[in-house]
Amino acid sequence: MLFGFDTYAEHQADGDTDATRLVRLDPTSLREQLFSSLRLGDSTTGHVFSPDRRSLAFGAVNVRQVIVADLVDYRVAARITVAHAPAPDSGWPAEVFVVAWPRADRLVAYTQPFAAHTSAPARLVVVDPGARHVIRTAPLGGSVVATASLDDGRTVFVVAPTGRVGPARVVVVDPDGGARSIRLPEISAGFGNGSDEAPGFAVVGTVAYVLGSSNRIAQVDLDTGRVRDHAVPGLLAERLTDGPPLEPGSGGIMSNDERHVTSLGNGLLSVGGYDTRPARRGTENQSYVRSEQIVDTKSWVVRRTLRRVTDLVAANGLYYCWVGSGLFDSLTFVALRPDGTVAFRRTTPEAGWEISAGRLFETRGDAGDVELDPLTGRVVRRVSTPPTGSIDLVPWTRP
Repeated sequence: MLFGFDTYAEHQADGDTDATRLVRLDPTSLREQLFSSLRLGDSTTGHVFSPDRRSLAFGAVNVRQVIVADLVDYRVAARITVAHAPAPDSGWPAEVFVVAWPRADRLVAYTQPFAAHTSAPARLVVVDPGARHVIRTAPLGGSVVATASLDDGRTVFVVAPTGRVGPARVVVVDPDGGARSIRLPEISAGFGNGSDEAPGFAVVGTVAYVLGSSNRIAQVDLDTGRVRDHAVPGLLAERLTDGPPLEPGSGGIMSNDERHVTSLGNGLLSVGGYDTRPARRGTENQSYVRSEQIVDTKSWVVRRTLRRVTDLVAANGLYYCWVGSGLFDSLTFVALRPDGTVAFRRTTPEAGWEISAGRLFETRGDAGDVELDPLTGRVVRRVSTPPTGSIDLVPWTRP
């Protein structure tokens, strides 16, 4: 069985809002099946399966709840309030984000208020979904910028200082909410005073890799808490200019460093990023992206710089990516073999691409979406996907 997501209008105390509904999809065409809509009562931020995969938990945007859907009986089984209502003058309500469901009686989430052009402190929440009870809540000491769940039931958070840029921390949480904080003195993160630094983060086994705005990667042993800082020569040295400066948005002139790290297996990491800097004497923003680079974590050298390549994703034995000269150019979607040769390329104008449930899709906006053969790039079929802005497919087999 295959599930997807769509939106509907939900009436709440302060007016109507867009909410999420779960739908069953035809596994081939992705068309919504009749009488399959399950309304969740609020917009949601993500989802995690229960250990027995009978249930799916969601974090709520507006109502401060963890929402649990029973997939076998196909109903909303629980709504668990995990945060107090904010004071009227305190700004936006706290959104809820589910991260992991390591045991039947333990679900790990966090709450964090959201408001434009600022950051707010997050709180850890541990819930017993069956008892519909909050077991533990505690401050995480900053705003959450990334999360991961480990096979042994622990949850990992990357936390930035609130209201400023400063040293990041990795917080490791056990299923009962016990936390260990690991400081990363060489990795900056946070938002404040016109600066925004979002480090890249990946977990391989019980080792975390965190990349900041420089050429340094922190290697964190999540069992011992030991941090090894690696300076990688030539890392993030090349950038792709993105044309003329642009008028700043509502946040004003920004200095922004956004990084990403992806594990490619066999000790290799794919590293890239996006930057914004003031331009023209501080009246406009200049943005640029960096070419993707493959880093060997055994020798800590750049194995290969994939020039003009961005947004690399490893799947099906290939590297899927964009190739072009910047964010605002017409980019070509390319699948590369690990040796750097081209398996196939697609040049459909104004199209995007997504991988979901192991399937490769070319998104064409109003022109509709198509599914591609992931090894050859040939069009397999036209598909009908819910108009939620992204293709998020959840495969499920009844237990």
